[in-house]
Amino acid sequence: FYISPNGTDGDLGTSAQPWKTFSYAFANMGSGSTLVLKDGTYFGQMVDPPSGTSAQYTRIMAENDGGAVIDGANGSVYPNGPLVINSSSSYIRIEGIKFVNGGEGVVSIDGTYIELKRASVSQADRNNVYAYGIGLSGSNNLLEDVWAYGDGRYPVLVTGNNHILRRVVTRFDYSDGSQPQSGFSFYPASNVICENCLTFDYAFGTYVGTAASKIKGGNNNRFYGNIILNTNNFPGFSPMNSGAYGAQNNIYNSVIWDAPVGVTVAGGGGTFLMDQLTVGNATGGAITGYSTIISTNSIFNVTGGSAASTNDYNIFYKAPVSGNATNALTSNPGLKYLLRVETSSPAYGSGKGGKHRGANIVYRYKNGTQTAELLWPWPHEDRMKRDMCDTALLATIGRTGASTPKWCTTNKTLSRYIWEYLGNSCPAGMC
Repeated sequence: FYISPNGTDGDLGTSAQPWKTFSYAFANMGSGSTLVLKDGTYFGQMVDPPSGTSAQYTRIMAENDGGAVIDGANGSVYPNGPLVINSSSSYIRIEGIKFVNGGEGVVSIDGTYIELKRASVSQADRNNVYAYGIGLSGSNNLLEDVWAYGDGRYPVLVTGNNHILRRVVTRFDYSDGSQPQSGFSFYPASNVICENCLTFDYAFGTYVGTAASKIKGGNNNRFYGNIILNTNNFPGFSPMNSGAYGAQNNIYNSVIWDAPVGVTVAGGGGTFLMDQLTVGNATGGAITGYSTIISTNSIFNVTGGSAASTNDYNIFYKAPVSGNATNALTSNPGLKYLLRVETSSPAYGSGKGGKHRGANIVYRYKNGTQTAELLWPWPHEDRMKRDMCDTALLATIGRTGASTPKWCTTNKTLSRYIWEYLGNSCPAGMC
């Protein structure tokens, strides 16, 4: 079936005679059907498409990725945003759509087995102190190749359990500062996998409890191949590991660079593991806080040290060597790129069990396992730049002049921006 801003409810719902409203379309399409959105801007709200089944998802998809825009009118008409999927819904896949101008939220997803793919999400209501871009709750839901940015304290807010976030990109742009802020907030969330996610180029945060990726009130969350880059005054990861604040929230093979602190851990209970991290230009230290923190196979290219309770096979370059460090190196890791360790580096193959010390984020993760499929060039990066660096949007959110996001001041693709961050040309095949 087809829908268009210029369609007519009561027509056949074909490409030549599309429907007009989502409410009519959802009432007339069955479980497991596909609804194709023709290009244009839809002023309205998409609420609860019919559920599909595990064998055949209901699909809501743009005819041309990025060509269909759903505008929630800044929350004045639709306070919950232009996309709302409630808890009774299941087995729905939404693809290629741009969602803008929500109220408290722009996209609100509850239910089970809901998938949001290749989507752009921006502009919650800046006058709402609780505003978020994507609110993900329920269980067993997926965000894949999604980017969230613009006004709001949380571009992505995750609750519930057993979700997967895959190649989700966020940028913190504005919040009034009366509430905590972060690029990703897991609050509370458990058994979530966040793989190959990126958060970068932040505006200044005006609340003390900021962090680029904050985990509070959940357990057993896993982070694989993530990148936290240029986050202004936001620390990198901030897991809270005690009692009600969760435990066993672990980070693997990830980069934190140009953040005031790499990892800051609050709370005294539970165990927190970080393995193969590259942390640099963090003047407040690689790891701060307290808990049972196990740090292995990592590079600390920082002026502050590591407060981990276990430091094994780490490189402390520029950083003071922790008193409890074992199998430590202090030599220059010779980083040419944030994303990989060169064969000439002392970090190459010198970690525990022959691992590299530091991050190597070249391949995609899927369900917590590194695959043989290249991550780079970053998928949909041209569309992302058009959306995230749109000059009218940047003017609206006050990110002009000196506060313009760094990527948006360059003519580089996202891949080239990240690979060339340390000043070396992008290696062959990556950009």
